[in-house]
Amino acid sequence: MLARLAVAALAVSLVLPAPASGQAPWRAADRVAAALFDAQAALLLDEPAGRIAPLSGVLERRLARSAPAALRTARSGLAAARRAVRVRAEGELAAARGTVVAALRRGAYAVTLDAVRRGDVATARSWLLIRDFREATRFGPESTPPRHSTPSPRARSSRKPRSCRSRRTCSTPTRRG
Repeated sequence: MLARLAVAALAVSLVLPAPASGQAPWRAADRVAAALFDAQAALLLDEPAGRIAPLSGVLERRLARSAPAALRTARSGLAAARRAVRVRAEGELAAARGTVVAALRRGAYAVTLDAVRRGDVATARSWLLIRDFREATRFGPESTPPRHSTPSPRARSSRKPRSCRSRRTCSTPTRRG
């Protein structure tokens, strides 16, 4: 009976929102990624890029404690992004953006595992949200046709074009005029 109660409490705690204690780590990580994207878009459009702020708050503190290597990588990626913006190097900024986003996700994974080991469900839940997430829309994966409905590339290449199916030989249509 006690085990069932514990499982039920854990399930309820996974569904309820985490208590607000400063800025949520997923929100901070999303702001960093959005700032890098905006800087990259500004460079591509030949506009002035905004400021790329350093990591701070709960994001920086928890990464420092649970994933110091990921924090170092994210910091060096942000520094590289600032240099790329300064010299207007689009390719370097794109690489730096990828480095930072990957480091934040790797760090979030480490923080989540650390929280799970300690039994801290609220922390694990809030750090699991640092991922590539998109809102579901009516144009999402469930609205696309199943894989088996599209012929494989090999099957497509071996099939004759529709205009050739009824003839013995296929030739390019000629213009009659």
